[in-house]
Amino acid sequence: MSGKQIFQKALLALSIANLLLLSGCGGSSKPPVQTPPVQTFVFVNINPAPPFSIRPGGEVPVGAIVTNGSSGVGVEWSCLPADVCGTFSPGSTSSGAPTTYTAPSSPPPGSYVTIVASYLSDSTRNASVNTVISGQASNHTLTGQYSLFLTSPTGSRGTTSLGGSIILDGNGNVEGGVVDLISPGVLDLEDPILPTSANPPPRSAASTPRPT
Repeated sequence: MSGKQIFQKALLALSIANLLLLSGCGGSSKPPVQTPPVQTFVFVNINPAPPFSIRPGGEVPVGAIVTNGSSGVGVEWSCLPADVCGTFSPGSTSSGAPTTYTAPSSPPPGSYVTIVASYLSDSTRNASVNTVISGQASNHTLTGQYSLFLTSPTGSRGTTSLGGSIILDGNGNVEGGVVDLISPGVLDLEDPILPTSANPPPRSAASTPRPT
């Protein structure tokens, strides 16, 4: 066999090998792209919420709604400040089910309580709301500025309203204020509320001098 024939056979073998290699590469397929799962977050919302204020020892219903949580997994109830904030019955509920919150027998330090609903499977998923435990009103607690608003039907004339504000000093005294009457057909500009010092208490009947 001549050198030319050997070269031709070697070239043919190399060409066949290349074809086989290309055929093998073309037949391979890449693995499918894996789409990462969509992450969902659990949300807790207190509903119904407690009223703004609760009397000591009072009972009110509260509840929590869990969104994107596992089926049948609800919340656990707690409150702050611990040990003096009241109790819950039951202590855990399913989503949307109410529990009964019982306020403490006396107001805690600061007079307000934080009610917390925590998702049972992950306590970092929680919701909270504040409520005031209102104690017995006294001169000491009545200090600062207060607003007042009264309405009453007045027959064919419609409804009459009385609005205003008053400032108390915490010692049972009025420091001042203003009041206004709102009624159809009646114009009443703001009237001042005089301080207690400008209104001395009336003398008793026993001290009232009588003509002889």
